[in-house]
Amino acid sequence: MSDPEFSTSEYGFPVHPIVGCVDSRFGWVASSAPGDPRVILTRQSKSAPFEVCQWGDDYDSVVSLAIGRSNQGQNRWPGIVAISQRLDSSTAATVSVLDPRVSRPQVLPTPIGAAKSYGTALAQGPDRWLVCEPTGFTDISFSGKVWVLNATDGSVQDILVPDSAGPFDMFGNCIGVHSEFVAIGSPLQDQPLVDCGAVHIYRWSNDVLEPMELLISGSPEKNGWFGSTVQFLDDDLLLVGAPGAGDSGLVEIFQLDEGRWKFKNRYLPPRSTFSRFGFAIASIGSDLFIGEKSRGPSWVRFRREEICDGAHPLVPIDLKRLPISQDRDGDSEIRRTES
Repeated sequence: MSDPEFSTSEYGFPVHPIVGCVDSRFGWVASSAPGDPRVILTRQSKSAPFEVCQWGDDYDSVVSLAIGRSNQGQNRWPGIVAISQRLDSSTAATVSVLDPRVSRPQVLPTPIGAAKSYGTALAQGPDRWLVCEPTGFTDISFSGKVWVLNATDGSVQDILVPDSAGPFDMFGNCIGVHSEFVAIGSPLQDQPLVDCGAVHIYRWSNDVLEPMELLISGSPEKNGWFGSTVQFLDDDLLLVGAPGAGDSGLVEIFQLDEGRWKFKNRYLPPRSTFSRFGFAIASIGSDLFIGEKSRGPSWVRFRREEICDGAHPLVPIDLKRLPISQDRDGDSEIRRTES
């Protein structure tokens, strides 16, 4: 699976930082490897896959995926997966929804006017699918938007565009969902510096998303790309990747405090040779995986601890779950799970 670039005469930015698509919700993990059309749905408590799901007859690669819940009456079965596949790099993607209890996927209609970045990222809310289009046109060129679709028939219920939108903001490059909030990354937004990036927080009000607040980096940097990826942890933590910040990229942590998301801490890569650290984030059980690109896309694996306490940071571990030295100038080998 290629890493598609959005390029103009002035800008170049990865539309979606791909090291494999992963989502973990409701006690399940859905994943797809780069260039592999299979989607594997696994129970977190079991080592063997629960189901291997294959979409389409053309064996197209998966651009993005998200785990959701069935909307069949009171039986909200959680093993539903939505995937985005692009048949042609010049056209909009197709979003399909698979219920492993049903033999054929439900293909949602692609909205009229959707651009080729449609489907870059997906998420589910109350009876809604959220489909990101980070290079979408609004009243402003390439500002980006997020389509809100009815989960049953795929009809368009709303289109999210922030009031602070600007040209080439890439709003919708990533999206994260919480029981109450939705976080949408806008990594090229000039907030407050050129391309330093921002994250827009929305709150659910019944089935409607209402804008709540705008998050910026705790230490904004030009070309920091803050908001390249977002990941909620538990009920009160939000991780935001800024792969252009510093020498090698970083991840910032925000904590929910009295209804607002406030900057808490930042994490640098555990080794100085890493680059673009934070361009992807995935949480699976008690482990956290952060993407980096020092020698091709790969995951750096961490053990999740009490990350709001300065004495208990995210601890990088090897495949045997042993702590690794965090000396950023050291020569100790750090094992990574390659994509």
